[in-house]
Amino acid sequence: LIVNTSVLLNTNVSLTFIGDTGYQSFQKGITELQDALKIFTSHFYGVDLPAGDFKVVVDNVASYELGQFDYFMAGFFTFGLVLSASNVAGILGKEREKNTLDRLKLSEMRPIEFLGGITLTQIVTTGNQLLVMFFATYLFGFKGRGDPVFAFFVTLLTILPVLGIGFFVAAIIPNGKEAASVISILSAPFGFLSGSFIPVPEIALIPNFVPTGTGSLRALQLWDFFPFYSSTTAVREILLFNYTLEQELFNLVFLVIGGLIFFTFGLFFFVKRVFKAE
Repeated sequence: LIVNTSVLLNTNVSLTFIGDTGYQSFQKGITELQDALKIFTSHFYGVDLPAGDFKVVVDNVASYELGQFDYFMAGFFTFGLVLSASNVAGILGKEREKNTLDRLKLSEMRPIEFLGGITLTQIVTTGNQLLVMFFATYLFGFKGRGDPVFAFFVTLLTILPVLGIGFFVAAIIPNGKEAASVISILSAPFGFLSGSFIPVPEIALIPNFVPTGTGSLRALQLWDFFPFYSSTTAVREILLFNYTLEQELFNLVFLVIGGLIFFTFGLFFFVKRVFKAE
C-alpha cells in the first residue's frame, strides 16, 4: 500500500494499491481496505466528506518492472517439464509394444535396474532441456531478479512427479504413441491446476498456517499437496521476487514429498502390472 500524499488533512488524497491483480487475495485485500477507509473517513470528517474526497487507484505490480511475458515464463518451466512425461510414457509404451520388457523377465536384469536407467536418462535429458529453456527465456528479454541457478534446480526436482506420471500411464497403455498422446491430454489440466497459466482458486484448509516469504502466514491450500503447484509457485517467487532457500522451504518440502509420492506410486504400479509373475 502506497499513500501518495504528505498531509492526510488535505483534500484529494490518493491511495494506490499495488499488487498482482490476478490473485483473489489481492482483490479481497483491496475490498477490505476500501471498507476500512469508508469507516475511517466517516468518523474523521463526519457525514460530509471534503470536496476532494479520497481517490483509490489499483495498479498491477507487473506495470512497474515486470511484464506479462515475465510472469508467464516464470510459471512455464514447470509446465514444460510436465510435457516431458510423454517421453517416459512413450519410451516404456514402445518397449511394451515390442515385447522387450517380456524378454527382460528371462534375463538377470531386475525391473528396478531397468527403470533406474530410464530415470537417470530422463534426469540428464530434462536437465539439458531446462538449460535450453532458461537460456532462451533470458535471451528473449526475461527480466527476473532472482537466482536462475536456484530456480533451475528447483524446477529439476519436478522430474520426480513427472516420472511417476509417465510410469503410471505406460503401465496402463502398452503402446508408445497412445501413451504419449494421453500425456498430452493430461498436460493441459495439470498445467492449469499448477497455476502455470492463471492463478488457481483458493481452497483454504487451515488458516494462518503456512509461512510466507514476507514474514506473515497464509492459509494451507488444497493445491499445496499438488507438487506441480509447489514447483510453479517456488520458481515464480524465486525468479520474480528473489526469494531465498529459507523463504521457499515450505514449497520445497511439499514439492519433494509430493514428488516422491507420485514417483513411488507410479514406479511400483508399473513394476507390479508389467513385471508381474506369469
